Amino acid sequence: MKQVKARVSWIDNAKFFAIACVVLGHSFSLIKGNFNGYDEINLFIVAFNMPLFALLSGVTSFQALSKISSFSDLLIYFNKITWHIGVPTIVYTLIAMAIGYGMQMRWDRCTISAILLIIVCASVYLIRFSKYSSKLKKIVHYFPYCLLPVCLLNQSVWYFVYVILSFFAAAISAFISNKSEKYKRFIYCILFAIISLLIAPISPFFSTVELYFPFVIGYLFASYKGLSEVSNKTGMQLTIAVILLVIGVFTFIKYYSISNQFYLLNLNRAFMNGQMDIFALRQISAISLSVMFVIIIQFLSKSYNLISTVGAMTFGIYPIHSELIVIAKRGRGLLIGYNVVWLKLIIVIFIALLLLSVSVIFVTVIRKTDFTKLLFLGE
Repeated sequence: MKQVKARVSWIDNAKFFAIACVVLGHSFSLIKGNFNGYDEINLFIVAFNMPLFALLSGVTSFQALSKISSFSDLLIYFNKITWHIGVPTIVYTLIAMAIGYGMQMRWDRCTISAILLIIVCASVYLIRFSKYSSKLKKIVHYFPYCLLPVCLLNQSVWYFVYVILSFFAAAISAFISNKSEKYKRFIYCILFAIISLLIAPISPFFSTVELYFPFVIGYLFASYKGLSEVSNKTGMQLTIAVILLVIGVFTFIKYYSISNQFYLLNLNRAFMNGQMDIFALRQISAISLSVMFVIIIQFLSKSYNLISTVGAMTFGIYPIHSELIVIAKRGRGLLIGYNVVWLKLIIVIFIALLLLSVSVIFVTVIRKTDFTKLLFLGE
């Protein structure tokens, strides 16, 4: 399959699909009044979009994880993750806090958040891009760890926090399992499950457990098939996709409701409330739907195109559009509620396209300098 700048078309196309669904789901929140069918559409998106992201994370992380053979490799991987995911997470968290407190007119907290943001940005520039950076090499290894508690205290971009914790768990699991060639995959899956469960209480919505299976499926797929391999057996692909779609939709129908989504009913609450059947149905639906979409997207991905390019910007689009949504929702009277469902749907689609476009413009501008790329995109 054609790759551009070491990127794989089907992976970035899948990211585009996932982020487009996220933006669409969030855009519904800007429509006032009753919207028949909103809950069903939004809950169906929630059923697979984050599991799909987790699956793709498992796929794309395999190569780096498979190279962790020494304790030094493990520390280097940790440092890479904290810089390239942790720093943008901290920056977006502080931006969200400053904007949020500002709109609530809590100026003391807004000011503190803004000052912390300036300090973080100045520190990153001083450590990595200033003329003093060569003298501050040791600080490079420790700086991000000092800031990560901010993310845990205010999880404004919760998915990034999940990714950091999940990658840490995956790296430790890989470090140990890579020492056994014969049972490497089995040991990895067991260790990753144990660590994911242990850190679940500090992960948003117990997400390290909620998204464990999709991540592992992505990892195993990459370990057996590689990133670029796509089956030529079209009939078999489509048959499997249809079967998974039926399973995914059937199990979704069995459990879906606002109170049963993982944001509100995480593993701990499901266990305490005796609702582990809901957790199981949610897992089956998430895995079936996310794998089904991957199969279809693989089948349709023939070359690297504009959609792929936008998909590669997902890391920036996710927090940027979220902040735009927050600002728009705080603007009273920004949108007028209509009673015609089809008109509301058109407006929602238009808003989603507008949010995507504005986010892409922001990401494009951010990529103009190495400093802003690291600060906001981790690149």
